[in-house]
Amino acid sequence: GFFPDTWTNIGNTTNHFQQGGGLNLRGYSGYNAVETTADGQSYLIYNGNTGSAVNAELEFDKLIKFRPKLLCNTWHMDSYLFADAGSMAYTNIANHTTWSSIRADAGVGFAVTLKKIWMFENYKPVMVRIDFPLVLNRTPFVSPDYAQFRFVVGVNRCF
Repeated sequence: GFFPDTWTNIGNTTNHFQQGGGLNLRGYSGYNAVETTADGQSYLIYNGNTGSAVNAELEFDKLIKFRPKLLCNTWHMDSYLFADAGSMAYTNIANHTTWSSIRADAGVGFAVTLKKIWMFENYKPVMVRIDFPLVLNRTPFVSPDYAQFRFVVGVNRCF
């Protein structure tokens, strides 16, 4: 592929590649999310088929005037602020479906749309995104800082 294997790992911290689908919580990409209940039980909630999320973006690309005349027909850049929040259902020890705590992130992102790529100008445009989820409300297991530099790369819109 185009991205290093270390960017796509799933584990005790976040990774740097996000693919389409899921809840699109950019700050938790690749993280084995764990929910610990009041009685001390821990449950993995990173996979499942029931979840709910809200994803919002506020574009501010009109404020950034980076549009080189030689490239204006071949690519376009969007810049935006984003915030994501979501929860996932899991089955607890009593075999009841329970909702996890809400996980949220916020940050800034940039999307570059390649409109014409050399001889491939008859194909659908390709978007490459880089998002910086700078703030998380629940930190990963091995990364206890709520605010830190994180980045996630994706191809096309993931939601």
